[in-house]
Amino acid sequence: MAENKFRIWHHAGLTSCLTIRLHDICKYRQEHGHLPEDIDCHDLFLQYRDFEGEDVNEKLMAPYHADNSLPKVNFKHPWQFKWYKKIELENIGKLAMGVCTPSELVLNKAKELAKLTEGRTAILYRGNDKQKEIRETPYEAMIAMAKETGSTKFIVQTDEEEFFAHFKNIFPDTIAFNEIPRIKKNSESFVLPEAGKRVDFAVNFLAALIALSKCKTACIITGNVALWFMLFRGTSEGVWQYHGKHRKYKKL
Repeated sequence: MAENKFRIWHHAGLTSCLTIRLHDICKYRQEHGHLPEDIDCHDLFLQYRDFEGEDVNEKLMAPYHADNSLPKVNFKHPWQFKWYKKIELENIGKLAMGVCTPSELVLNKAKELAKLTEGRTAILYRGNDKQKEIRETPYEAMIAMAKETGSTKFIVQTDEEEFFAHFKNIFPDTIAFNEIPRIKKNSESFVLPEAGKRVDFAVNFLAALIALSKCKTACIITGNVALWFMLFRGTSEGVWQYHGKHRKYKKL
């Protein structure tokens, strides 16, 4: 890699890697007065490699171009745990899409998946090991938010089999993306397919998040996955958020 490239490294989940990329680029801009001319993200998304040395970033992100006309807004990694209406969603979303632009592969898949979201309320539930960072979101809080939307048709994105089954039992007209696997509830684990299927999972996951973000109404949790749902969305309109730290939810 060229020495003049700004290196960004992080070894964690997909949206956590995106958050670090956005955080580090914003920090660079604050320190230097401009965006980095070029970035090296070869060591992002490492756990989603199908083989040693694979550059998953090239599959998920479009080529980076420094556009200093993008909004000059601040962003910090811990903001994943904010009430999202309190951050500059529109401008940070524009900046995020400018420096963390999804690849054509991801966007094309998102268009395909968006056909399933039409007329449905998005339900975003990240469970399992997320409770190591923030208190677990009670299933009943998600149910209560869903009822407040007034909707009867839902599309659920969750990593927990039990949550999907519970939600669908209460709201029968509920679907999910077949491309995104779920696992049994486990506070020590997270969804990670076997090698050979990991890049496809990463593409499908980001595409699903983009597709869901276009729903008119949504109920979400708090954390990196929800943060990027909101950054892709660019507005808090029509969104209910549950916050584990405050142990309550509200319409944003």
